[in-house]
Amino acid sequence: MRSRMKHLSAAFGSLSLLLLTSMLMSSCLSWIWKDDSGDKEVVYKKDVIELIAKSEAGELELVKKYNCEAAKEYITAFNFLKEKKEFAIETPDARDVATKVAAGCTGAAKRFIQVVELLAASKLDGRNAILIATELARGTDEQTETFMLVFKKAFLRDYLDMNLRASIVLAQKLSLKFKGNQKLVQDSFERMAKFCISTNKLDLSRPQCGEIAARIAAYGENHKENIAKKYIEAVEYLMAKDKANIALFEAMRVAEQLVSISPYAVENFVKAFEYAQSKNGLKFDRKSAINFGRDIAGKTVQEAPVMIAH
Repeated sequence: MRSRMKHLSAAFGSLSLLLLTSMLMSSCLSWIWKDDSGDKEVVYKKDVIELIAKSEAGELELVKKYNCEAAKEYITAFNFLKEKKEFAIETPDARDVATKVAAGCTGAAKRFIQVVELLAASKLDGRNAILIATELARGTDEQTETFMLVFKKAFLRDYLDMNLRASIVLAQKLSLKFKGNQKLVQDSFERMAKFCISTNKLDLSRPQCGEIAARIAAYGENHKENIAKKYIEAVEYLMAKDKANIALFEAMRVAEQLVSISPYAVENFVKAFEYAQSKNGLKFDRKSAINFGRDIAGKTVQEAPVMIAH
């Protein structure tokens, strides 16, 4: 953390926070923050205040990109829009959209076209398809990949069979609005959906499973573990006759409470529950042991003092 602060200090010298904010707000370049795992995320002007807060906390590193192929991205996006006669988009509007796409740096036009074509093929009107695609164009390849994967799984009749609007909302939630690891959220969503619709697992309705899968996957935003895997482990443990032995929907409710705290809350619950029921432990009955396990699991996340070496 201190090395990152030194990096920022060296980059900006004695510039005040106000001046730094001003510089970022007036810049048309893309900025990227990198977390400890090396994952990157493009940050735009609307996120500048949050970015500055992260900078002050020493939680990010700013990387300025000097080689964006803005002209290529503009031309590709503009020509695509003019060729799509069905969109009936006027030239000034096409230019405005292409300019926004070009701000997404190299690869933006490809992301834009992929999303427009996917949504248009799904019968979304051209205006809204372009709006959503423009937003994704200014994100990352991984975000676009997540959006397309989640949307397809949600919308396909032989998978989750959700309506068009609901499918888009889910896809946006786990891509553009998700600040965690995109590969993890993709896997979590797919894993949860499969577990939920499987006849020998939860066996719930497909649209209902879409909502549940997205909700559980979103809990993984601040973690590096697969949140769906932990949720499934929790449900199966809670339902097992030789373990907690509780009914399906109650098991789902408790499991969600646990992963909403932290992936590690599941492990704490299991240890506390088993100790509470143990003859060498608290000798609680099953119901009391479950409540004790939930209480201890709730203490998984705590604020603790940390010594910082000088």
